[in-house]
Amino acid sequence: MKIKHLVYLISLSIVLTGCGINNIEKTPYQQNQFKLKTAKEFSKYINEAELSEDTPNGLGLLIQRNASGDIMDTLGSCTWFLIDKDTAYTNSHCIPESLKEDRNLDCSQYIGGVFKTSIGQERRRCGKLIHFSKISEEDMDHPDYAIIKLNKSVTGSTDFDVSRSGFDDGEELGGHAVDTYYIEHDTDEDFSFYGSYKELNCLTYHKSIFGEFHEQRSAIIPIFSTEQSRRSCSVISGNSGSPATAAGTFTVKGIIFGGQKKDDDIIESDESLNLPEIETLGLLTNFRCMDL
Repeated sequence: MKIKHLVYLISLSIVLTGCGINNIEKTPYQQNQFKLKTAKEFSKYINEAELSEDTPNGLGLLIQRNASGDIMDTLGSCTWFLIDKDTAYTNSHCIPESLKEDRNLDCSQYIGGVFKTSIGQERRRCGKLIHFSKISEEDMDHPDYAIIKLNKSVTGSTDFDVSRSGFDDGEELGGHAVDTYYIEHDTDEDFSFYGSYKELNCLTYHKSIFGEFHEQRSAIIPIFSTEQSRRSCSVISGNSGSPATAAGTFTVKGIIFGGQKKDDDIIESDESLNLPEIETLGLLTNFRCMDL
């Protein structure tokens, strides 16, 4: 079964205050909200990006330059995380299409951002695009992940490690996400990116309403929070690329890539789901038995 009406999680839709930069107003950043006047501006946004102080070591805010075909390229954002000092994971749909179409392009001019490590905040760019999974809006029964080699190793230590054991049905999981905001400076055209850390607590669900691959290598697993369980599993725009971990750990067993409205026909058609209890829903790629 194909997933339709998938909501990619690149922009942001809620307001949050505080979290690191005190007494400064932060505004939710919407996908493609701002455009680059010159290519040099991309460096400015990377160098000025900041994360909230409570961000775990190894988690980061990814800024992407989307070549739109217009005179000025637009800016988007995702979450990414370190699995080594020089290697990061994110979603395939967070990779600009121009890089996928031409692997000879300098990816440092299209992907960059900031990571929190044990020594503070370290800003890095893409050094090489190692791998990205093939995805399409018409057929989402496929994994959504990408592997990026950084242009330079981070100096500080990180918390995350990767397991191919994957998630079981009904398993509790944790998620570590970055919500994207911007801070205005002197004018509307002068701003910087700000990433606010958010912890997720979810429950997996292995039913095949989201594709045929739920027990195979490219498992797609819905994750829920329910009013009954009172888990906080609000997967929103900006959370694409967030690591899904074993509950209470930093061991990554999957990667969050999207969201689905609970009243979509696909969900309503599955009688095994108790819809009144479901408050929010996200989707992740399960790492079980995948070639990582």
